[in-house]
Amino acid sequence: MARILHHNSPLAAAAIKICYVWPLNNVGGIENLICRHGTWLKAQGLSASLITCGGAMDSAYRKIFDRVVTLASTELDLPCLTDSEFDAVIDRVAQSLRGEAAYHFVFFNHLGAYMASRLAELFEGSRTTLYILEDRILGPVRLEFIDQMNDAGLVITMNDACVAGHRESYGYRLSPSPEVIPLAVDPSQSMHAPRRVGVSVLAVARLHPMKEYIFGLIDAIATLRREGNNDLYLTVVGDGPLRAGLIALVREHGLENHVSFVGTVAPSELHAYYLKSDIFVGMGTTLLEASSHGVASVVAIGHCPEFKSPGFFSKTSGSYLGEAVSYVSSQHGMAYIRQLLASPRLRQEVAEDCRRKVESEFSTESVMNRYMTKLLSANAAVLGVPIPVRPVRYGKVRRFLKRRLGRIPLAMSLGRLARKLIGGIDF
Repeated sequence: MARILHHNSPLAAAAIKICYVWPLNNVGGIENLICRHGTWLKAQGLSASLITCGGAMDSAYRKIFDRVVTLASTELDLPCLTDSEFDAVIDRVAQSLRGEAAYHFVFFNHLGAYMASRLAELFEGSRTTLYILEDRILGPVRLEFIDQMNDAGLVITMNDACVAGHRESYGYRLSPSPEVIPLAVDPSQSMHAPRRVGVSVLAVARLHPMKEYIFGLIDAIATLRREGNNDLYLTVVGDGPLRAGLIALVREHGLENHVSFVGTVAPSELHAYYLKSDIFVGMGTTLLEASSHGVASVVAIGHCPEFKSPGFFSKTSGSYLGEAVSYVSSQHGMAYIRQLLASPRLRQEVAEDCRRKVESEFSTESVMNRYMTKLLSANAAVLGVPIPVRPVRYGKVRRFLKRRLGRIPLAMSLGRLARKLIGGIDF
C-alpha cells in the first residue's frame, strides 16, 4: 500500500534537483510543458533531469536537460516483463541518476508515479509531485494514492477542468482542490496579420480520442459554408488514430478543397501556422500559443465528438482546457465562430483580449516562480505506489513468444501489430 514519507526540513532552492518522469515520447502537451520547464530551469542555472523513452522529442530533450535517461520500448512493455525484469529497469535508471543525493521527481501518470516512488526509496530524502495535465489520465479506476498525495500537498494541476474530469470520471476526492499552475507562455514577438481574402480556422492537436471535437468542428465548417461563408477554410495540424475518420467526414461533406490535414509539425514550426490563421479552436497548450500570437481563440471541450465550447478564451475563467460544464451544447461552438465571421472588428477585439490574457496570467516568470515555490513547499514523497495493472489476456502469450522467438524482426513486427489491434497497457 502506498504511503507518504514526510521529511523534517524543506530543501533549499539551490539544492533542488528536479527529475521529470514521463515514460512516453510524442509531440504533445506534456512534452511541450517538460521542454518549457527544462529551458527555464537551465536559464536559471538549476539542474534538471528527465526519464523518458525514445521518440519524437529526443533531440529537443538532449539540448535542454543535463541528463536524459532514455528507456527502450521493450523496457516499458509491462505485459511482457516479469517483476524481476522491471526491477532491473528501475536499477538501470537509478544507476544513470547516480551523482546526486536526492531528487524532486515530478510525474504525470500512474507508471511515472510507480517509477518515481521506487526511485524516491533509492535516493533518500527525495520528494515527489504529481502534475495533472489531462482530465482522464489517472484512470480507468480510482487510484487511492492520488488522494493521499493531495492530502499531503503533493499534487498540482494545469487547470480546474483536469481535476473536475477526474472527480467525475473516476470518483477522486481531490479536496481541497490542488493548486493550479498553468503552462507558462510568453506573448509572441510576432502578431497575427488579418487575411485580405477569406477566413482561416486552425486546429492543432494530437488526433486522439480526447480531441474528438474536431469531428464537430468539421460539421460546423460545413454548416457555416452552407450559410454563405464560402471563403471559410480549416487547417488541422496533428496526427493520430482519428485522422482516417476525420478525412472520411471531410469527403462526406465535400470539403476536400476547404479542409486540409498537415500532419505532425515540430513545435518550432507551429509559429508560422498561428500567424496565418484568423480563428483558432482548441484547448491546452496550443490554445495558449495561438492566443499569444494574437489569434481569436475559441475554447473546445474534449472527449466529445461535438464541437462544444464555453466561449472565447479571453472570456472563460478558471480553465483553458474546456470547462467541465453541462450547459453548453453543440450549437455553442458554431455560434462563437459565426460571430467572429460576421464581424472582423469583433475578431480583432477577441484576438487582442486573448493576447492580453496570456500576458497577464501566463507569463513564464510568474508561472515558473509559483511552480518553484510549490515544489519547495512539497516536503514529502509518496512511496509504495502499486505497479499499473498489466493486462493478462494476451501479455503472458506475448511474453512466452518473446522468450521462444527472441528478437526475430518478423515476429516482433507481428507482435507490434497485434498490440496495436487489441491494445496494450494503459499508461
